[in-house]
Amino acid sequence: MDHREYHALTAWEKVERGEAKVEVLVENENPLNENNRNYLTLSVEEPGTGAGIMNVGFNTGIPVRKGENYKLSCFARSASNSTKLVAIALESLEGRVYAQGEITVNSSEWKKYEVKLTANETDYSGRLVLTTIEHGNLYFDMISLFPERTFNNRQNGMREDIAQLLADMKPKFMRFPGGCLVHDGSLNPDDRNSMYRWKNTIGDVEKRPARRNNWGYNQTLGLGYYEYFLFCEDIGAKPIPVLPAGYDPHHHRIVPIEELQPWIDDALDLIEFANGNSSTVWGRKRTELGHPEPFGLEYLGIGNEEVGEAFFERYEYFHKAIKEKYPEIKLINSSGPFAAGSEYD
Repeated sequence: MDHREYHALTAWEKVERGEAKVEVLVENENPLNENNRNYLTLSVEEPGTGAGIMNVGFNTGIPVRKGENYKLSCFARSASNSTKLVAIALESLEGRVYAQGEITVNSSEWKKYEVKLTANETDYSGRLVLTTIEHGNLYFDMISLFPERTFNNRQNGMREDIAQLLADMKPKFMRFPGGCLVHDGSLNPDDRNSMYRWKNTIGDVEKRPARRNNWGYNQTLGLGYYEYFLFCEDIGAKPIPVLPAGYDPHHHRIVPIEELQPWIDDALDLIEFANGNSSTVWGRKRTELGHPEPFGLEYLGIGNEEVGEAFFERYEYFHKAIKEKYPEIKLINSSGPFAAGSEYD
């Protein structure tokens, strides 16, 4: 659904070193949680000098820089309560090791493991390699490699170089999460191809359900509404979040008017999440995430480049409900995708 060339192990390769024999599977019988059901099973028949998996990164590979620290985290478990050592390495395309560490998987229940890696060379085509020299099964999920240095050193933060370029532009506002990402998709928030629903994007990263989008790639939702609000705060830009109005103009999926209230509630809840104090339901949620102060939301967009009466009919319901509860919020409607025509006029 995400991309016709994608499969369950896209970007992952099997590693068999020194007579090793290993089978790599994607399974879902004992998942990390209900939102994240697929995990990787590493079945080691012969460990040799290293049996495991390699991530080849995006484009030419994983960029590593000499002297920089990288945080590896993952959830893992063993087939029983046996203890299994897993070696973690950043390597070159030819197998030269730039950084290494290890974790000890010591439970049959899912546990989070972390290790810091320090690169001794610079290479923009690196690989992430996890191997073991022990027999039996290991299970992995949420394998993540992050630079220790993110923009403003935020946890789960932005990539420093791109974020700094945006900050240097001194933008007055930032609209997020994007354009057709907002409204192209199923009306069911639990579907993999659902419209963008902001409540799916906050909280523990491992509990956020992965989604497809109409540009043809998978999104983990690791970058969610909370991170967007933090980023706007960090660069001094006014946040302009955009929400769907229950209408997909691409596929003409339309929420019946009598079923529109949950969508309107999502908009009202978002305002409370951004501006409410910790005594409110969603203000308390923001506080629990680590930001007790309000984000100072002033603007909210409903819909993206919309065309057709179905959107404008539904917009009126959003406008009325939001203005009644939050008259200070400035609402942004749609003028369509073109600088001319009936919607624009």
